[in-house]
Amino acid sequence: MLEKALEDVDLVVHTAGPFQREAECAVLRAAISTKTAYIDVCDDMDYSWRAKAFHEEAKAQGVPAITTAGIYPGVSNVMAAELVSAARSEDGEPERLRFFYYTAGSGGAGPTILATSFLLLGEDVIAYNKGEEIKLKPYSGVLNIDFGKGVRKRDVYLLNLPEVKSAHKFLGVPTVSARFGTAPFFWNWGMEAFAKFLPVVCILPSSQLSLYEVPPFKLTLLF
Repeated sequence: MLEKALEDVDLVVHTAGPFQREAECAVLRAAISTKTAYIDVCDDMDYSWRAKAFHEEAKAQGVPAITTAGIYPGVSNVMAAELVSAARSEDGEPERLRFFYYTAGSGGAGPTILATSFLLLGEDVIAYNKGEEIKLKPYSGVLNIDFGKGVRKRDVYLLNLPEVKSAHKFLGVPTVSARFGTAPFFWNWGMEAFAKFLPVVCILPSSQLSLYEVPPFKLTLLF
């Protein structure tokens, strides 16, 4: 069905998230099969690395394919690469790279970004410390970060985001982590509580259950 939909299409832009818990890169596979250029806005570590596994196949078919090409990850990766390049051009060697994100509510992106954040509460956070991969608890390690005029200081928490692994692997920075925060502030308290006290089975609904039927998520959407 996907292959049929991509007939006579020059480019497919895959934005149908959340990408968390997607076992197959079905759209990417169909794009390669039909020789259709592909871009996605994936923000899930596992999915992004599954997509990268199609590199040689896409290359052999002559299909341009870009994963994690949204704002974060995506533009944030380009900014990080630019910073690392600038440091090395001055004979410096970056030892630590930290991503900090702050979005008020859904940031205008609708409920999908909330769904993504909620699903990430059920994943261990992958980070890197002096070259060693470490696992941390989701929505832990709070830091108060100054985002500048307008936004000012905001609390941000650890989440399992794909730019951490890619920055470590491809930019060669030994210590990397990513943190996220939202507003109103009590959303952060709720998400922190979900991550700490609810069993994973409550955070991660089965494939037969719509995410929007999970009570904590329904409560979040009401604010």
